[in-house]
Amino acid sequence: MNLLLCLICSAITGFCLENNVPVAEKGFEMKDYSQTFIWSDGWCLESDKAWFVDGMSNTLFCVKLHSGKCEKVGCIPESKKGAYRRNPYCVKCGKDIFCIPGYGESIWIYNLDDKNFTEINLEGLGECHLGKQAWVWNDKIFIVVANWNKIIEISISQREVTAYHTICEDDNVQKSILVGDKIYAVSSGFGRIYQFDLLTKKVTVHLLPDREKKMFAMCFDGERFWLSGYQNEVYLWDKEKDSFTTISLSNVYEVYNFDKMAEKITDNNVPPVFNRIIYVGGFIWFIPIHSKKILYADKKNAALSVLEIHEEDKISVSLQKMQGIGNFLMEYVRDSRYIGLFSAQNSRVLEVDTEQLTYQWKKYYLTEHYLRQYCEACEGVYYEAKDPLCVQDYHMRKRTESTKVRKTAVYSVGMKIHAKLIKENML
Repeated sequence: MNLLLCLICSAITGFCLENNVPVAEKGFEMKDYSQTFIWSDGWCLESDKAWFVDGMSNTLFCVKLHSGKCEKVGCIPESKKGAYRRNPYCVKCGKDIFCIPGYGESIWIYNLDDKNFTEINLEGLGECHLGKQAWVWNDKIFIVVANWNKIIEISISQREVTAYHTICEDDNVQKSILVGDKIYAVSSGFGRIYQFDLLTKKVTVHLLPDREKKMFAMCFDGERFWLSGYQNEVYLWDKEKDSFTTISLSNVYEVYNFDKMAEKITDNNVPPVFNRIIYVGGFIWFIPIHSKKILYADKKNAALSVLEIHEEDKISVSLQKMQGIGNFLMEYVRDSRYIGLFSAQNSRVLEVDTEQLTYQWKKYYLTEHYLRQYCEACEGVYYEAKDPLCVQDYHMRKRTESTKVRKTAVYSVGMKIHAKLIKENML
């Protein structure tokens, strides 16, 4: 009876027990298993290191960019309401790493010297504000909260909230950018951009010439603002000239809904087209939520081009395991040239070279020590599939279900294994 029982260790492990001996001890190098990696909502880079929080376990990690080696730093204190995207964003300031909440209600600060977490409670935030952006300016962190009407001001040195700034009434904001000493945030309604002055704390409202366009993301190329929303279009706004240009993407770009069996987006179900827009290397890069291609525009003439990711050519049902995060997550910008993206299709990190207009898959890997700890934490939960994508699918379903359903799912898998063992013994 040689039944291989694979211990669930999420998408990135491939770690299992065979005859009670870890595969790693049988000559299997963990760093060679670099086909999959952890997904997160953004990395904070400092020199050759990057800090990020795992989107599933709410664990803080540090990865060395040159070697690809990734180690666990610490587990953010647990919440009874689950770990999924509780604190998915982080900002490193000196020896402190500020872990910004997504579905959570508090900021957790990890100190690299004493290796402890300190909590900062936030008022009136609730749990429906995934999509925050944190901007560091002088000794302050300014957090723009999606689907809210306030900016949170944090003192880095005092490690506390110093103010809540209301930037709009009867409205909310979505994505934002920092330009000099001003933060610009797009309205979640129609045709407005809010400008928050970091010096005076005053708000200026800019009404876009085409006020029927609903926006979501934006960036600034040094001269003009680029925006996108819920239609297959991008927009150019010149603040000084108050001009507004619409560029259609219908002939160069297709959008798919990966949350619904990879069907094409229709007018009846329209999410934002792009999650992020960034200006790097003389091009404006549009990071899609529901597309397999990456769009970029030349700043000089606004000409549009598509970067083909060949491994993304086939729409795969494996995307169903990534419901809620789309096909690409932007992780980092490095050396004002390279853009790091997590591909849900391939469960890996790819890096775009914005000068050569090429890309490569990065070989980031978790240390064997952490994998052992993770497997010990999951002791007693088994899965029979050998395909790591299947393991990831099961694991994500288990982690995101309610406690009651989670226990039922684990019990059901255990019962199936038990039944199979009995059947083999009877043969």
